[in-house]
Amino acid sequence: MNSKKFDKIILRNLISVKGADKFGYKNVNDFKYEDYYTKDEFDKFIEDMKNYNIEHHKSYAEGKGNETVSTDDGVKPPKMASVASSSRFAYLALRKGAKHIGVTKNVEFEAECAIKNKPGTQPQMDAYDKDTNTYIEVKCHEIFGDSKKKTLGEAYVNYIFGANEDGIGFKLITVTKPEGEFPIPFKEFGMKEFPRYFDLKQFLCHLLGVACKNHKEEESATLAYLFFKPKTDVEAEANELFGVYNGLQTEIISIFTSPTITRFCEENNIKLKAYYEYAEIMEPLIPANTHCLFA
Repeated sequence: MNSKKFDKIILRNLISVKGADKFGYKNVNDFKYEDYYTKDEFDKFIEDMKNYNIEHHKSYAEGKGNETVSTDDGVKPPKMASVASSSRFAYLALRKGAKHIGVTKNVEFEAECAIKNKPGTQPQMDAYDKDTNTYIEVKCHEIFGDSKKKTLGEAYVNYIFGANEDGIGFKLITVTKPEGEFPIPFKEFGMKEFPRYFDLKQFLCHLLGVACKNHKEEESATLAYLFFKPKTDVEAEANELFGVYNGLQTEIISIFTSPTITRFCEENNIKLKAYYEYAEIMEPLIPANTHCLFA
């Protein structure tokens, strides 16, 4: 299974529900992106978002991810127009809340989760519920591919191997502190080899951000992950997806229960959770379509 095959399953399901005429985004050069909604359909989606909750629209329109606009002078379609867009999934799954995983109707999208005293770009969360202090990272086809970064920049050295002035850091002591950009010491986070499906680099950054915010507020917090698993009647595809999500769960359990992460979460009063939505197409997250990977 790879991202292209995964996207094709999602597109096939959508066509069966919505019809083929809703898909195929044409750019300024009249090139058609088959795995994207048409421009008209995407415009309707954005208009619906505005009418449903203008704050949701503002969060995406003004967010750093540029999710709702075409780029490269109209050559590339909006990211959120992709049938496998994680931001689209986050919005469709969580905009009405998801009480059973601790998310209220007051959920915010595209929320910054800054790491104190770290220069440069700060971590961004797909969703945040201030009522329950729950941070949600949402993934779709990002679990596939080899694009996951295996290094961290020099700005993260003290956070990984020591601590900042507030004591936030993983405090690794079994490896020598490096200089400059360095490989992520994945073995220290419960892995025998670098994880294939779970984005360890992003997880560490997000966890640091939650700890910094939580330390300031002095309250408990939850960092939850939400994935999408499309239904399929094709046995070979179903078997492949089973293997993928089984591998994903194995990685999550190994990382989340590693001594380093367990200690860090206890020190900073953070709970970790992970779920996936199992449905034909992306839809509101409810108990019936929610499956637990870790809680």
